[in-house]
Amino acid sequence: GRCSKGWGKNPKAGFSEGRVLEIWAANEPDAEGYWAELKLAVPTAGRYELLFSGNALSRLAAPRTVSPFAWTLDGGEEHKVDAATPMIHDVPAAPEGLSVLGTVELAKGEHTFRLRLTARRDDPDRNYALWFDALAVRRKD
Repeated sequence: GRCSKGWGKNPKAGFSEGRVLEIWAANEPDAEGYWAELKLAVPTAGRYELLFSGNALSRLAAPRTVSPFAWTLDGGEEHKVDAATPMIHDVPAAPEGLSVLGTVELAKGEHTFRLRLTARRDDPDRNYALWFDALAVRRKD
């Protein structure tokens, strides 16, 4: 994938391949913001649940200990994630579990997932902060 300045590919035990894409930034981003993007391959067209691996998005409950963000697929509608999301626990290589981002209709083929931080976290500091490991899809129909 690709990412803006501020993100680092850092070692993190327990996650896939032992590393994550991580940001911990005190500075305001440039005009493009803090963003990360990756390609997602879908084997067959259908309805899919998007699953986020990294920081548990339950951490978006007040006081937020990770930054809220918005995501898009293929440059489409922006979806805000600024509150705790449902979680799936006890998943190998996802120590904090999988966070459910939502359900979408996807065509067969490659898609581009883009995440953009929208605000600072509340605690323990006021930095932009998030770990991101992987995005998975799970068939819903």
